[in-house]
Order: sequence, then structure tokens, then C-alpha cells
Amino acid sequence: MTQPLKAPKTDPTPIFELFRGSYASDLLTAAVTHFDLFGRLAKQPRTLTELQSDLGIAERPSIVLTTALQAMQLLFKNDAGQLDLTDIAREHLVRGGDFDVGNYLSLAAAAHQGWSANIFTTASDMFPRRAVGSVVGLGGMAGAMGGATMAVATGYILDRTGGNYMVMFIVAGSAYLLALVIIHALAPSLAPINEEDVAAVRAFSVGSLVGFGFVGFVLGTFGGWVTGLLLRVAGQKLLAYMTAGAGIGALVGAGCGVLICTVLAMRAKRHA
Repeated sequence: MTQPLKAPKTDPTPIFELFRGSYASDLLTAAVTHFDLFGRLAKQPRTLTELQSDLGIAERPSIVLTTALQAMQLLFKNDAGQLDLTDIAREHLVRGGDFDVGNYLSLAAAAHQGWSANIFTTASDMFPRRAVGSVVGLGGMAGAMGGATMAVATGYILDRTGGNYMVMFIVAGSAYLLALVIIHALAPSLAPINEEDVAAVRAFSVGSLVGFGFVGFVLGTFGGWVTGLLLRVAGQKLLAYMTAGAGIGALVGAGCGVLICTVLAMRAKRHA
């Protein structure tokens, strides 16, 4: 007879909030740039059914979109049960307003999507077909953990600077340029990798150290983040857990990479 499941000791909500953070920005961008949802509601509040018909989308996506915008405190339901704009949405997200930031969101979203399209195309152009999924998956995981790390680091920086966002704006503004420099430093000509190059395994190489070390770095960061959440620490302590996990993970990953490549190289020699 199975034992009844006990309630968890810790609340996993922070994990889901970080996971869903990227989807929130996508929904806000769609509402501003594609649907002009805030402009429509500025003219007249609407029920969910009326808004769904006005936008020309199905019931499920309209519920997801409006629920997310209500959670962001950009929409609310008035006494008549209609969806209406909050003060911050009315002042900053209605096209043509004196303090409208919609154009900024549109420009940032277009630049980001252009960058993303080129990044995914680069992976498929440079790597053999059988390796594309692994490369994109690893990059996606690294990006997700980078987002989680920045969320924690942002809180720490704001605490130390008294709420000054200047550092975060500098980091955000230079991130794409730094990534572009790294890409061209690692692959100046962006030449495709041949199957023969993938199959040739050496016992020791810079690629094995960097590649496996990077995997360990990502997994270590994730492990430190989860450990900190389970221990219910936040701010500087959580950042310290993640930093320690990243360092340990990178060292373990590099060591495992050398070991794995050594074993594969020995097998290749025996079968040669």
C-alpha cells in the first residue's frame, strides 16, 4: 500500500516565476506591437469575449494574454466586469501618448528577434545536422540559466547601489556586442564544421576543456540556484551559492571532458 504524499517543506513558486519570466516579455511585446491591445482598450473597455473577437484570436490565447497582463498590473476588471487599463498602462502603453514607451519595446523586440534568428541560423549553418539539436539545446539551457543568474545578480546590485539601475542598463546594452565579439573570436570566418572534424577525437584539446567546462558551468549554476532556493536563501547568499556551483561545475566538467575524450581517443586507436 502506497503512503500518502506529504506536502513539500518549501514552496516551488520562485522556480516557476523565473521560468515564466521570458514568456511574460513575449506576451507584453505581442500586446503592444502586434495587437495594439492597450490602444483598443483606451478607446473603450471590453469584455474578454469582445476583446477576443476584436483581436481575432481564439479563446485560449486571449485568456492567457489577458491573465498575464492582469498579473503584470497593466489590466484590471472594472465594476462592469470589463477589461480596462491601469494608470501605468494608460500613460505609457497607449500609442501617441506623451510618455508612450511602445516604440522602444517594438525596437528592442525587433532587434532581439533579428539577433535570435541569426543565432539559430548560425548553429544550423556551422554544425553538422546531427549536432544542431545538441548545440541549440545547450545554448537554450545556458540562456535560461543566464536569465536566472541575472535576476539574482540584479537584486544584489540594486541592494548595493541603493536602487541605481545604471549598472544593469550598461550590462544590458553591451551584452549583444560582447556576444558578437565572443562569436567572432571563437569562429572568425564562421566556416562550417565537417563531419570529419567532429569525428576526430583527441585525448586533450582546448575545445574539450572549454566545451565540457561550459556544460559544467551551466549545470553547476543551476545546481547552486536550486540548492539556494531549497535552503530558502536570497540576494547575496543565493548569488554566492550560484557562483560556487558555477566554479565547481566548470572544474568538474573540464575534468570529465578530458577523461571522456581520453577514453574515446584510446578506443579510436584500437579500432584504427
